[in-house]
Amino acid sequence: MYEATKLERKALQIYNYSPEAIDLLDLESDKVRRGIAVGIKTAIAVCTYQSDLQLIKKSQKRWWHFWK
Repeated sequence: MYEATKLERKALQIYNYSPEAIDLLDLESDKVRRGIAVGIKTAIAVCTYQSDLQLIKKSQKRWWHFWK
């Protein structure tokens, strides 16, 4: 699971995430990462958030990063 960086936070706003929602979803993602039980609605929201964040991370990678 990922945590949003400053650059990714700007991109997440395109997906209609508010800064408060990003902070909350990062906290809930951390709970899931540690194995703390969360509700089903929270789990679905975290999964959606993480998949959107993964798409953003992949889109921001440049091809030359793989050659390091």
